[in-house]
Amino acid sequence: MPLLDRRLPTVIITSTLQTVLNEGSKGKKGRVLNALTLPMPNTTLQSALFHEVASHLEACKVTRSIGSDLLAAPFPAAALSWGLASVAGAIAPPHSDFGGSAVKIQTLTGCKIWFVISKCQEDEWGETWDSFLRDFQADSKVNSDVYQCEVVLVEPGTLWFQHLNTLHTMATESNSLVWGQHFFPASAICSVIMGWVHTAFLSWAITNVEHKDMRVLLLHLMAYWKKVITAGGNIEGMLVSHAISSDSFTGSPRA
Repeated sequence: MPLLDRRLPTVIITSTLQTVLNEGSKGKKGRVLNALTLPMPNTTLQSALFHEVASHLEACKVTRSIGSDLLAAPFPAAALSWGLASVAGAIAPPHSDFGGSAVKIQTLTGCKIWFVISKCQEDEWGETWDSFLRDFQADSKVNSDVYQCEVVLVEPGTLWFQHLNTLHTMATESNSLVWGQHFFPASAICSVIMGWVHTAFLSWAITNVEHKDMRVLLLHLMAYWKKVITAGGNIEGMLVSHAISSDSFTGSPRA
């Protein structure tokens, strides 16, 4: 497949936040750094509304006691809660987040410009392979005849929820640190599965960071829905928004 043949090699540099801070403090004389892999699994930070859309949290809570080898994998906390430290001038190439996951961004300091890339005209069949096989280019160029761009200023006080399978890129206006969380919403489970298949089919070429350990969350969701169905929906404390319904398969509301 030509798209995969043109992939750029992955370059991973291990450094410290102090290095990012030092380079950012040098202004124009410093190096432009973008810390993509910054796990924050034990953070005490919390975001309003997050538990109302993060269906995987409810699913894992309800199914944690099920004795099954399928659910034996550890909860991927480091993949779900992470930081992004960037110095002014850092730019990320257009990409889609891993495995059909939606994302929540909360800015702690600094400022980023978030470019949300969407189709000028929705496909008759909704999300299709074309988003990644025909329109999305491996050289980071986006077909302007097919896509339009919405620009969002992400600064302290901003709580940004991004729909799954959204092509996007970011430019850092001032040295910044944001806290992000990946999540799976039950209301868009078809899009979740489609996103997972797309990223896997394309050997993870359309995403910036791989989080294959998030697969266990899909298994927890399936076990959770089985529990809901067999219990007739009578699960104490269950949030209705996390129970799968016919709407989950006929039009996916934005997270």
